[in-house]
Amino acid sequence: MRTTPITRLLFLVTMIICDGSFCMAIGSKPTDDTPDRRTFGLIGNVKEVQISITDNSEDIVDDPILEDQLMTFDEKGRITRDINDCEYVYDAQGNFFKGAKEYTKMERDEKGRIKCYETRLDDEDPDCYRYTYKYDTKGRPTTIELLLWEGLYTNTFTYSGDNVYPDKLAIEGDEEGDHYSIVVTYEYKSFDEQGNWTERVCNTETRITSLGDTDITQESMSTLEQREITYY
Repeated sequence: MRTTPITRLLFLVTMIICDGSFCMAIGSKPTDDTPDRRTFGLIGNVKEVQISITDNSEDIVDDPILEDQLMTFDEKGRITRDINDCEYVYDAQGNFFKGAKEYTKMERDEKGRIKCYETRLDDEDPDCYRYTYKYDTKGRPTTIELLLWEGLYTNTFTYSGDNVYPDKLAIEGDEEGDHYSIVVTYEYKSFDEQGNWTERVCNTETRITSLGDTDITQESMSTLEQREITYY
């Protein structure tokens, strides 16, 4: 049977969509045009993104607020605060020197895009998050592999035209004997003058199969995400 609550997995999905990376390795020097904003599905000289996620199901719970999140960027487009309230500081040369965890690693590709990110409390800590990114020719993430201490998930994004925001996210993964198949489809409701979405509905269908068990668990969830974006 399922051992990981679906709410936890959906939180990881939100991390991938809204904030796929969190910190830079010591000595990593991004270029001046570091495209972090594109990695996070944003256009323009974004300074701050406030995100509110609420229940959008027909039977709304007593407390419809699921989560409030915040992302910030510096003027060169580097992430300075992620959705987990972790702040990241760079020196005058653009090198990262302060992060949320004692042990962090970060690689960028030749175009300055996030290639791989890993964090754990220290070198011996088995609890690890590692994100590995692949991009299309437009600089949009096409797949993100998320390696956890309990499992591995492959996240595949589908886009329309030149949009930096996805139409669909498909997730396949295994964790502690369970196989997850998740499909998230997006309905975009509003955009700002820069072309960034400010409101969308996320419809999530989850199918969970347990190893050695013929039972299949299926769950549906709908959330409303709203973004208030501030620019430099």
